[in-house]
Amino acid sequence: MCPNPNPVKDRAEARIVAGLLVALMLGAPATALAQASPAKPADKSTEPAAKPKAEKKSNETAERLRPTGPVTITAKNVDWAQNGLMVYSGDVKLVSDTLKIEGDKLELEQLGEGQYRAKVFGNPANLRHDAAPGSTEKPEPPVTARGKTLVYDTKAGLIDVTGNARVTRGEDELTSETIHYNVNQRRIQADGGSGGPVKIIIQPQPRGGAAPSTKPDTKPTAP
Repeated sequence: MCPNPNPVKDRAEARIVAGLLVALMLGAPATALAQASPAKPADKSTEPAAKPKAEKKSNETAERLRPTGPVTITAKNVDWAQNGLMVYSGDVKLVSDTLKIEGDKLELEQLGEGQYRAKVFGNPANLRHDAAPGSTEKPEPPVTARGKTLVYDTKAGLIDVTGNARVTRGEDELTSETIHYNVNQRRIQADGGSGGPVKIIIQPQPRGGAAPSTKPDTKPTAP
């Protein structure tokens, strides 16, 4: 077999094809078909009670924070293995509508039904999570994270940050060897392990009604 005269061109074409396949596999939401059954008259005695307002608001908040829409992955190089594992390297970026992850290397594993597990390595690897754009309510503060490794499981809605892990939410900061972040609930859990204790820095809230101190305007007096 004679050698390929232009291996660089072939690798570039492979990266483009693999990138398009990822966009097709991850961008389209999975659909399920169910057979419709005849409608039955409502039985008021078995109707579930209305959800409390607090629970309803919590569900609405979680829905606004859940990453949706297509996922775009860019990198300098990509290797698509036969087992479906895709390995990206060199200035890797994974971006959705509310989530952005950056690192040096990314291993992507398909979980079926449009779900995936992304393992990102970096020095450090970085993450930023914002609320859904266009929300009419008071926006949630962004959550940022960094560590040597970020593992994002979209099926579980969890991100594990390990190796000098650091997570911030607004002005508050948490550092630990391992931090678990629930993307949909914005819940943060930390495990110090052998790397030392968990450290939390909570910034004090400004006092109500307290105005920032400013110097009064002064004007030169006429001679």
